Amino acid sequence: MAPSVADAYQGQGLGRLLMERTIELARRLGRRRMLLLGGAQADNARAIALYRRLGFTAAGRFEQPRGAPN
Repeated sequence: MAPSVADAYQGQGLGRLLMERTIELARRLGRRRMLLLGGAQADNARAIALYRRLGFTAAGRFEQPRGAPN
């Protein structure tokens, strides 16, 4: 799963709503932890701030093949 919101719709709370619903579904399924595999681009401050507000913490950094840090 790779939740994303089109640029024209960002800043309206849709990403938060998607993630809150995903987290709730995971809880209903008995999951206690989630991993954002692939994370967010290191320069995507808005996404990183959203994930932090939702309780996620950074587990590490890696680079995509083109050298963009995640």
